[in-house]
Amino acid sequence: MSGSEGVADTQVAIGRYVDRNDLPEAFVGGNDQMAIAALNWALDRNLGVPQDLRITGFNGFDFASYVRPSLTTVTSPAYEMGKQGGVQLLRRLEAGSFEAPDLLFPVSLQVDDSD
Repeated sequence: MSGSEGVADTQVAIGRYVDRNDLPEAFVGGNDQMAIAALNWALDRNLGVPQDLRITGFNGFDFASYVRPSLTTVTSPAYEMGKQGGVQLLRRLEAGSFEAPDLLFPVSLQVDDSD
């Protein structure tokens, strides 16, 4: 198995975890795609979301609004993060070092129906 964040690999990993440890109370996806894969995995097994399994994603991209129940997610300023990453890399190439060791961006919890 390649260990990607794709639907199949995510669902296989969830299935293996549940086989070894039982169903967790919650699944926190590393991104919204993984959370949607978990949501579909749960619904395919007739589990109630959030009654049997709470599911949360990360990123808050618009496509997550296409699933039901609607996905609880952590929203992040992805565009600004990418923009600042590019700026910092250019500064690093010009100056020979980074201006600061860390950049912090605000995130927020968007609670919805999969909570």
